[in-house]
Amino acid sequence: MKNNITIKSLRWDCAKFLFGFFTFLFILPSMNNNAHISEVLYFGRGIGMILLILANTLNGSVFLGNLLTYLAQKK
Repeated sequence: MKNNITIKSLRWDCAKFLFGFFTFLFILPSMNNNAHISEVLYFGRGIGMILLILANTLNGSVFLGNLLTYLAQKK
């Protein structure tokens, strides 16, 4: 069975990737070293940022894979 990629699913994948990317950009300035916060909270935010980077990498690769599949379908 062939996996057909529609423009609707491609837009959804793009939206997930852009949402993750802009979320990372907006959260990044909150990671400063001058604030007096607990060590647990500091490491928790660091782990959260790493997980956000990994999720955004996964969403980006899914989007690019589906985009290439969609472009190959159009030929």
